[in-house]
Amino acid sequence: MHELGVTQEILTQVLKAAQQNRARKVTAVRLKIGDFTTIEPESVRFYFTQIAKETLAESAELEIEKVPILMNCRVCRKEFSPSDNPPLLLCPECGGGEVEMLKGRELQIEDIEIEE
Repeated sequence: MHELGVTQEILTQVLKAAQQNRARKVTAVRLKIGDFTTIEPESVRFYFTQIAKETLAESAELEIEKVPILMNCRVCRKEFSPSDNPPLLLCPECGGGEVEMLKGRELQIEDIEIEE
């Protein structure tokens, strides 16, 4: 259910940008959502359709790019994508636990298309 709050904030930002650019209509919104966020894209899509009604974004196409988790081992410098669910955050090369996440936490609006 946390997707509803996230989606409301996305719509707020989209509408703010649309108003600042004097848009008549928002035609597309592109998002990046990292796998580590546990946010379900289909839930975001559903909520966006519902809460965007009667706004400038009512008929906007919502494009969502899922970003897989990418880790880096600080010991051996190997980059890897954990395959377990939930992800096991140990380096598959050296077995070390000193890892950092390079990708997978994203939750961002990449692009907004408007009609002026």
